Amino acid sequence: MSFFARKNVFIFILCVFLVILSGCGNNKTEAKEISSPEKTLENYLTTVKNKDIDEAYSFLDKNSLPERDFFEQSLEEQPLNDFSILRSKQVNDTSYKVEANLNAGGYDNKKVFILSKIEGQWFISLNTDKTKGNIDF
Repeated sequence: MSFFARKNVFIFILCVFLVILSGCGNNKTEAKEISSPEKTLENYLTTVKNKDIDEAYSFLDKNSLPERDFFEQSLEEQPLNDFSILRSKQVNDTSYKVEANLNAGGYDNKKVFILSKIEGQWFISLNTDKTKGNIDF
């Protein structure tokens, strides 16, 4: 094989390798950017159900974060068995209410989540004020 033929084969293999490598990255942030409020809540509840605490915590609005230990303890004490997204309502351009049915400990409970769009990404704003009850839809 001539020098130019080997060079062309090498360049081709290198290009294929780079294309494959570029598809192997972690695109969780990109997925959150293009996701809807409903899909964001679904992804969050799936991580809660799967007890992936680090990933679940990453879906939360940084302005209303519960203490990490409290968050982890809550998930352990009340494991989520199943859930379904019931409905959603736009509050304004950067805020949605999404109602979900949660099955934890064998009991169904409807809960309204507030999602806020921050820098193009949807985040869940948890009610960390214990004096406030469930948010009305």
